[in-house]
Amino acid sequence: MDYGENPEKSVLRELEEETNLKGTLKRLVGVYGEGNWDPWKHVVTIVYEINVSNFNEMKALDDAKEVNLFDLEKIKNQSSLFAFDHYIILTDWISKFAHSNLDPTMDTK
Repeated sequence: MDYGENPEKSVLRELEEETNLKGTLKRLVGVYGEGNWDPWKHVVTIVYEINVSNFNEMKALDDAKEVNLFDLEKIKNQSSLFAFDHYIILTDWISKFAHSNLDPTMDTK
């Protein structure tokens, strides 16, 4: 997020810059600031759920090395696959919202 940038606009810009995907905001998942993930500064993570309707143009761009889609059922119990606070974020999303998402990639608005 750039200094002074709106977080909701930033997440959509970053999504496109990193993955070539366009999306729309669905909801705020949470704000995370616990832990010492970065030894040089305090990092706060703002997490939004985003609807993406077309994955055909998905590719790694900017500073992303690669981009992939994963089956939630195959990764939800594998904390070792995740860095930083990302597993905590995933399990929070599952406990709060997974029951309301038949297909997490589908736009429900």
